[in-house]
Amino acid sequence: MPPRRRPISVEWAESLVGLSMKVPDYWWDGCKGYKLNDGVIDSYCQISQRWNLLLDTKEDDALYLMAYEAIYKYADFDSSTYNEFQLTQQPIRDGDDEIETETKKYYRTEPDEWDEVGIEDGDSGGRPIDPIEWEGDEEFTVKITDEEVEMVMDERGEIRFEKVFQWCCPKFGDDDDQTLFEFQAARMRNYMRKRVLENGFKPRYYTGDKVITGDHVARFYGACLCRMIHGGRSIDQIFSTREIMDAVPSIREAMTKACLEDLTTCLHYSDDWDPECGGDWDDIYDDPKRWQAIVNFGKWITTDESTIGPEPKPIRTGATIHTVCITTGPLSTYKLFARVYGGQFDEDIKEVNDYGKYKMISLYDLMLDPYKHKGHCVVMDSAYMSDAMCQVGREEWKINMVGTCQTNHTGAGSLGKATVAARGIKVGTHQSVMYQHKDKPITYAIWADNNYVKTLSNFHGPVLLRGGIQRKLRDPVTFRRNKDFTDVDCPEQQWVYCQTYHLIDKGNGSEAKYDLSTESHLHGWFPKLASRFFNMNLNNAYNIYKFLCTKYHPDRTSMIMRSCINHLTHSLLQQGSEIRTRGYGDTPSATKDITTTSSSLDGRKLRSDAFRQDFTSPTVQTGTPQTPVSGLGARALRYWQAACKRQKQRQPGRNHISVPVVVKGNKATSYCKYKNCAGLNTGAKRKRPYKSKYACEECSLEKGEDFWLCNYTKDVGGDLVVVDCHTAYHVERKLYTAPSPVSTAEGSVVSELTDE
Repeated sequence: MPPRRRPISVEWAESLVGLSMKVPDYWWDGCKGYKLNDGVIDSYCQISQRWNLLLDTKEDDALYLMAYEAIYKYADFDSSTYNEFQLTQQPIRDGDDEIETETKKYYRTEPDEWDEVGIEDGDSGGRPIDPIEWEGDEEFTVKITDEEVEMVMDERGEIRFEKVFQWCCPKFGDDDDQTLFEFQAARMRNYMRKRVLENGFKPRYYTGDKVITGDHVARFYGACLCRMIHGGRSIDQIFSTREIMDAVPSIREAMTKACLEDLTTCLHYSDDWDPECGGDWDDIYDDPKRWQAIVNFGKWITTDESTIGPEPKPIRTGATIHTVCITTGPLSTYKLFARVYGGQFDEDIKEVNDYGKYKMISLYDLMLDPYKHKGHCVVMDSAYMSDAMCQVGREEWKINMVGTCQTNHTGAGSLGKATVAARGIKVGTHQSVMYQHKDKPITYAIWADNNYVKTLSNFHGPVLLRGGIQRKLRDPVTFRRNKDFTDVDCPEQQWVYCQTYHLIDKGNGSEAKYDLSTESHLHGWFPKLASRFFNMNLNNAYNIYKFLCTKYHPDRTSMIMRSCINHLTHSLLQQGSEIRTRGYGDTPSATKDITTTSSSLDGRKLRSDAFRQDFTSPTVQTGTPQTPVSGLGARALRYWQAACKRQKQRQPGRNHISVPVVVKGNKATSYCKYKNCAGLNTGAKRKRPYKSKYACEECSLEKGEDFWLCNYTKDVGGDLVVVDCHTAYHVERKLYTAPSPVSTAEGSVVSELTDE
């Protein structure tokens, strides 16, 4: 029988009283609506370990029990007081702050073990705390040999970003002779074989002797980068033969459409690990930690916990990723470590832990293993920090730690919360309250900035910096921020946090600009995570590139990241031997006649009797009329022009002659082009011009297609009348010269059926 889960921390549970809620109608049995009901958490029941919800209505004063999962889901994050409450992904339970090592057991401290430090008079009454001594360089630098420097240079001796990127990628094999692309190609080959054998999958490109190679994977990543640059176009758009705005020639030249589709199908090869599908599946490699191996360690690092998931925020679902980042020196924003937390069944963590604070200790034991016993300074966020973490970090790991802290993770939290309420310290006043542990080297500080910022440190004393930081203050009446900065007081540990932690967010922002475009909605989590790690490597490689350029090319300016990404994309798309055995065909036309149609079916003829007809816009009549696009091919049009030229040489007076056109059955087949054709005045219910089999020779030559005009007799009510639209059209357009004093209008009247 599995052991019972530890009870929820009563102190933390009661801290949620007063949390605003937005609960939809369908939460209640028998209701199906989506209307949101305002409410508030009224109390906590220790027996059922549930919270009581009270709705903001006079008619309903009943209390509804809610589990923490519902509290986390329906909390009103738009409320002005939302940030005052500590909502974790899983409830915090008793013992989450208890840490047992091989030599000692650590607990969260008790409130009576803390003393408030008076800082009103500017004189700190606490005792100083000396940090663990650090021996070495303050800043991180690149660890690279002379031979490796030559590898990342071109023949002219210039540092190339695409070479730096390949150098930063993980290496596999006993002698590090297997690249990342070769490693992934082996797994993609086996995954494709698994799908072929088990699911009947039929590859379109990888048939016969064709197999996925490391160069193919490199070209695939190049295609992903190229799609990102072009806005994430679909595969059908990339290989479009009709619309130049959709087609991506760089990808079309690098691989076939079938090849790109097969490689995209194998994106989630890691989600279906099966040793029986091939020998390559048996090769399991430990993380080579390449990012740490190519830098010389400095003093300051920062840790972060973020979530990959859908918008809008706060994110309710997603994968939690933990990172270690450099935040000082020329390599700032460089990622040293990144991994996705696998929950309570995470195999990398030694013990199976519940969610909450306890699992963070085991996770940190894994993340900070290369930095133990050396005196590093680690800046953390509230997801990790606690009294127990400070004690373990200083006594067991010999690491200096500072970071934000949640109220219930330290024994001084309740004291500070009561002091702030008693003294009426308001947000935006930049006042501080500081506490120091009586025996242990821990300092807790509360700073009233835009919110109450609570920090904990194991190597800072209770020191207040006068004018230590600049802020744009709010006007107490209008609540608008001033344009100018003002020097305000802040605790020293708060100043350290502000100087470093924002840089890890800056690095995340740089990676977000170049987010790989993959159709990962068709797959599981692996494509998303692989793309995220690839983006991290892009940012890391760019930091290395700038460092090397500054060192070896001090008189030059390194390329911006966008240009580096473009160069890398071309390099990956051209890596290895050619995939195509022949060209990818004609590219779409770069020009398009938008005066005649708004459809995108260029290059495909649409049947005139098709059920769905594309919208056709009217011809624009602004400026000088332009000759329409020819309906004939260029070669046929040249033959036609030559024939007409020979005719004029033999017959000098030949000018706008009406000629019969050979049509099927010797019947009129096309409508007259004259706007005043007599067929429009017949009184018929559906008016349209007469059909004709005569066309103007020169007008047809000019427009590139037969230009039909009536020039024959018509049976009207049993009488034959002449319909001469040809003459009327040319006289109206002044293409005929009529002898004086005959009017041009009268010269075209040859039938009572015409308008003129």
